[in-house]
Amino acid sequence: MSARPFSILIVSVNRTLLRRVSKFLEIFGYEVRQASNDAAAIAAAEANPPDFLLVDGTDKNSSAINSKQLCRQVRRLDSLVFTYCILFIDNAEVSALTESLEAGFDDFLSADVVYGELLARLRAGARVLEYERRLAEQSGLDPITGLIERSLWFRDWTKWQQAVEADKTIRAVPYLAVLDFDSFGRFSRVYGLLTYRELLKSTANTIQRALPANALAGSLHNERLAILFTAADDSAAEKTAETWLKSLRTSTFRLGTAEVKVTASIGYTAVQAGEPADVALQRAGNALQLAKVSGRDCAVHSDEVDDEQQTWTEIAAEGQLFATTTARDVMISCPLTIGADETVDQGLALLAQTQLELLPVVDAEGRMLGLVTEARLQSARTPGNRPRQPSVRLVRHVMETEYKKFDEVAPLNEMMEHFAESEHDYAVVVRDQRPLGLIYCQGLAALNERLQVTAFQPAGVSDGSEYLLVPEIFSSDTE
Repeated sequence: MSARPFSILIVSVNRTLLRRVSKFLEIFGYEVRQASNDAAAIAAAEANPPDFLLVDGTDKNSSAINSKQLCRQVRRLDSLVFTYCILFIDNAEVSALTESLEAGFDDFLSADVVYGELLARLRAGARVLEYERRLAEQSGLDPITGLIERSLWFRDWTKWQQAVEADKTIRAVPYLAVLDFDSFGRFSRVYGLLTYRELLKSTANTIQRALPANALAGSLHNERLAILFTAADDSAAEKTAETWLKSLRTSTFRLGTAEVKVTASIGYTAVQAGEPADVALQRAGNALQLAKVSGRDCAVHSDEVDDEQQTWTEIAAEGQLFATTTARDVMISCPLTIGADETVDQGLALLAQTQLELLPVVDAEGRMLGLVTEARLQSARTPGNRPRQPSVRLVRHVMETEYKKFDEVAPLNEMMEHFAESEHDYAVVVRDQRPLGLIYCQGLAALNERLQVTAFQPAGVSDGSEYLLVPEIFSSDTE
């Protein structure tokens, strides 16, 4: 059981009392929530049942809090959680105390809070809470599913194995299955905790009815069950597990006016003679994870885990994962080209409008002739120290002709080898001498990096339309 602070819900119309008692309890490590009326208190308790409920019953003129009714309602919210209830009172009449005890209150404190006494009463209440926890644990049954709880299932593991071995009429292999209901937590968020638990009970009962007579089923935690059963071989074990899954698929569960479907995933493994429970559980748990990543609603044998790992090792061998990746798969498509006979000014305007770093230069037939960058165009427009004048020079006069071209089906390894040796960090992808896209060295390297949600986010925010242009996460040094 994980360590956590005790949670306390304080209910009072006196907001000063709420603030001061809360501050005091928080100093001493309690997790405190507050409510000023019945409705808020019920909402808080439904969201997270408290360990302690402290109710101010001194304001007789307020209709916001009915202390006795509130105590009963909180107690009924969750049968699995025991809440220790304390009532603040301003008189100690026997009749009033009796009525409060009958309503479910466990202790009483004076409304003029004595902080030392409050700590002492909470400490006494904590002992009661531990007693209730141990009592539930000792019953050996999971209160939701009705199956034996984890510790008792572990205790019965060896007994079950021995009984199977001693029974000569059973000519079968023992198996362990770990079953986990798929995406079950959504029911708690959508329908609430109480409905979630009722549904869990119904689904667990459906599985129980489908189990063979000699199976030993237990609740591991939350929506996960452990089932010991026998089968003639792996094929028979798979059919048995599929029977359980089918029993869920063909069932419809009602949640109020809604009807829902539930599926499960199963990992199963053969149990060796004398094998410890935790070893077999680890193996079945790994198979369960493989079932989950295989799309859920299926049963997976533990042998498939090793087979899958071996297959992946072969697939992921050096160079194999990207063996079929070609230039057209990773290029940045050319959104625009420029004609060789366009002027330098037209080229600069086009780059400024599109915010591209470079443009492929093509002839009248669309065939690739070269590349042009802003730096080359600017240098042609303002030679020396002369005042800037409209340029009559053409793009073909300043374009770069020494660049690397890759055919669209060039393999990734070829491109990586080129960039490892080249001074340029970009290349052009072509089809039939026509430009299809651009390849950047930084872009290929970025494919190996983990992509974060902030990868493309700028430092500031702008109202201009330029802000909506999302550039690549790298920039090319094309000067």
